[in-house]
Amino acid sequence: MFFDCPEIGKRSAIVPHPGLVFRAASSGFSVFALKEDSRPTPASTLHEPPYFNTWDFGRICIGSAHVPKRIDVSSIAGWESGFFESAFTHPNHGGKRVSYPKGEFAFWKAMLDGTFGEQFPKTSLVSMKFNLAALIAGKER
Repeated sequence: MFFDCPEIGKRSAIVPHPGLVFRAASSGFSVFALKEDSRPTPASTLHEPPYFNTWDFGRICIGSAHVPKRIDVSSIAGWESGFFESAFTHPNHGGKRVSYPKGEFAFWKAMLDGTFGEQFPKTSLVSMKFNLAALIAGKER
C-alpha cells in the first residue's frame, strides 16, 4: 500500500488485507471487504472497504489510477493493480469505512507499522448489511 497524504505522509508497506470482491461495471468501479477467509458465497455479507479513495457502498475514486479501458475477464488483473498500485491520498466523504478507536488515519498508521501482524483485524470492518447475492443481482442500497 502506498500513502501520500499530510496525516500519514509518504509511506508504503506490505500489509494484510481482508478478502475482497471487486466489481468493474459501466456504472463504476467498486470494492467490498469480507470477513471470511474462504471463497465468498451468495450469502456472504459485504463490508465497507477499509481503504482511502473510496466512497460509500465501496465506490472507488479512480483519481490518477491506471485502469483498463475494457470490462471483461481478461482485464481483472488490471483493475486490481489499478486500485493497489495508486497512492491512497484521502478518506472520501460519507459513512464510516473502518471501526477503529482513533479513526481511519490511526488505523492505517497502525497497519503500516505492522501493529496487527500478518492478519487483517477483521473486527475493524463495517458491515453494509448487504450480501453478495444482492450485489450480483444489481441491487443498490
